[in-house]
Amino acid sequence: MVCAAAGAYLVWQGWNDRELYTRLDAAGRVVEGTIDSGESKSGRRSSKSYSFEVSYTTEAGQLQNRSFEVTKGFFERCVSGDQIVHDQVQVKYDPEDPQRAILVGGSKDQRGMLPVGGAMAGAGILLAGFLFTRRRAHASGEQAPS
Repeated sequence: MVCAAAGAYLVWQGWNDRELYTRLDAAGRVVEGTIDSGESKSGRRSSKSYSFEVSYTTEAGQLQNRSFEVTKGFFERCVSGDQIVHDQVQVKYDPEDPQRAILVGGSKDQRGMLPVGGAMAGAGILLAGFLFTRRRAHASGEQAPS
């Protein structure tokens, strides 16, 4: 069941990113933004995540501030030690909802998680079904299918 739940979460992430990138490809606007701050966090099993706080002004003149999760490579190009050395970035945003945005060439793209998550969820459901059938057959004294 854990595999199915993790797979469903990955499908959700992939679906959301697919929708976002499709919308931005169709109607997105690109403006200059400024990195205000950044951080790298250590997670479980020595994984790391990287993020930047970025401010940008839309074509309509609205100031936006948003946090972006970025790739390791993008983070390392913008930061040296504890200093931000490259603070100008390009932000592609949805003019109907300027908080729906990505950093051009830097945002983490989770669209690839859609098929991976689907496979994990499917495998988890099949495994759960097999175990349930096996347990039920064992409880009733029948021969479980092999």
